[in-house]
Amino acid sequence: WNIPNMFNNQIWLNVFDDLVNLLNETIKRKLIEEQMYIHFFTYHIYGNNIQTIDEWRVFNERVEKPASRFYKEWGEERKLTKAKSTISNTKKKIAFLIDRAIINSPMIVVYSLLKSLIDNKEFSKDYEIYVYSMNYIDKHLEDKELIDDLTKLGIKFFTPNDLFIGQGYYYPHIEKALLLRSVIIEDGIDYLIGGGGYDISIFLFATRSAPKQMFWSHGNCVSDLKGIDKRISHFPQECKEWEWKIFDLPIEREFYTGTPEEKEQGKALKESLLKTYGKDTIILGTIGRYVKLDSDEYLKVLAKIMKQNPNTIYLACGAGDEYGIREKIKKYEIDDKRFVFAGMVNPHIFGWAIDIWPDTFPLGQGLSKDEFIVKGKPVAFHIKREDVKYGTFANEKFVASSDEEYIQLVNRLIADEDF
Repeated sequence: WNIPNMFNNQIWLNVFDDLVNLLNETIKRKLIEEQMYIHFFTYHIYGNNIQTIDEWRVFNERVEKPASRFYKEWGEERKLTKAKSTISNTKKKIAFLIDRAIINSPMIVVYSLLKSLIDNKEFSKDYEIYVYSMNYIDKHLEDKELIDDLTKLGIKFFTPNDLFIGQGYYYPHIEKALLLRSVIIEDGIDYLIGGGGYDISIFLFATRSAPKQMFWSHGNCVSDLKGIDKRISHFPQECKEWEWKIFDLPIEREFYTGTPEEKEQGKALKESLLKTYGKDTIILGTIGRYVKLDSDEYLKVLAKIMKQNPNTIYLACGAGDEYGIREKIKKYEIDDKRFVFAGMVNPHIFGWAIDIWPDTFPLGQGLSKDEFIVKGKPVAFHIKREDVKYGTFANEKFVASSDEEYIQLVNRLIADEDF
């Protein structure tokens, strides 16, 4: 499963029910290791192929909730060491739980928050920051430079890297979870902040690893788990059944623009494309999982735009199953020579090469879209984008309220460089 074009292939959705049946059986038989690994695997392949809150609700009801109850009961039966029950009177310790230390969208947000907190002298007088990595080598090896950057900030960082990396993909997740839990408790953490989805994070929350535990939503707000005391996020949440503490978070600009070298590489890429397709070519494109691009609503509208503007090409950057998209391209008669599957790319190099970003709908793009905007480039939004009503769009003239208006908006961006 962990090879290109397979780890986020929609074919895995066909076996979701079978995986849930396996999970139910492991709970029935109290097989903690099998439960945790299949839980992780199911989250990985399901989460990479869905996006809507309703789909996440299914995952929470069928996978997360039963797992959370099981982990809590398993811990109680084995009389695991209890975390301290009260918050320190002296300097307090705040811990952030991450899946692994690599530069991806959630980590960029976490790093930006950590840096802003460390830079605040009033905060640093009263609080210490710890970061615990679950180090899912199953997904990607950790970035040592990022770990160095975190420790240089004065953050205490722990990863169970060396103890499990030699065992390959199929190491015992319960051993890693118990190790992390023991370190968190020994360090005397007051506040533990993490998300849902993963088996280890849910285990740590369900077995109570700190006196106060906060769920931080990066978009999947539906997780209803044992051990959540408060819910926080850096943007308004769709799930209104709980109270949310919302905070503003300016992202470190370096993450949005990339390096000067990446900008030059982007310019060179654009020149190369203009030589191939013609100097008057306008480059449309998006960067994100292909599941967001595989939309009849979107590709039908895009086809009209590209037919009305024969000087355009489209760069489809990302990863996932191309089959459904290729079928729709044929269906709506988009010239496949002008629709380029670029695959996984450096978002900064390609961000400088793309001229206009016609954002996908109903599933919209995420951080990559923000990176594009910060580069001073235009994004066209459709009101059909599922989270438009939950986000903040300062410039409403770039949000179309119908298909026709969306086509007119992108057409104007193509024709009018000043606009």
